[in-house]
Order: sequence, then structure tokens, then C-alpha cells
Amino acid sequence: MDAAYISALSALGGATIGGLASFGSSWLTQRTQLRFAHHEAIKAKREALYTEFIDEASRLYGDALGHQKDEVAAAPSGPSRDWPLSTSFRPTDRRCRRRSR
Repeated sequence: MDAAYISALSALGGATIGGLASFGSSWLTQRTQLRFAHHEAIKAKREALYTEFIDEASRLYGDALGHQKDEVAAAPSGPSRDWPLSTSFRPTDRRCRRRSR
């Protein structure tokens, strides 16, 4: 084999390895950024849900202090009565799964 072929194949191999390494690092970086953004969106959604819950609970507590009702069904109900709590608190993270056991 000629020395020129060895040199050319070495250059192509090095370029291929360098390209794959660059692709892999950019893929991992983007994956990490997307995962972080997803977790931040979940956190913001959960925070909004907690805020709505605290507001509704405070309003109902204040109403209960001012009025006494014999029937629970007569309590005021709003759209927040049907909160999807089971879908908001899924243990999707490994750490959450370990804690929920």
C-alpha cells in the first residue's frame, strides 16, 4: 500500500471520528436543555395549580368562617373542583418513583 493512501485514509478516519464526536456532544447538549425546559414547564404548571388551590381553599375557609352551612353539597363549587390532581403528580422521575414507594 502506498503511503499516500495510508495518509488519506487516516485523515478521513480522523475527520469521521471528529464529526461523530461533535454530533454526539451537540445532541447531548440539546437533550439536556430540552429536559431542563420540560421540567421548568412542569414546575410552572404545578406552581400555578398550587396557587389556584391555595386561593380557592382560602376563599372557602373565609366563607366557612362567615357562614355556617349544614350541607356540604351546598358549598360553593367552581371550575377548580375538578382539578386533575392525578395527572399533575405522576412520578415520572426516578427520584419521585423512589420517594413514592
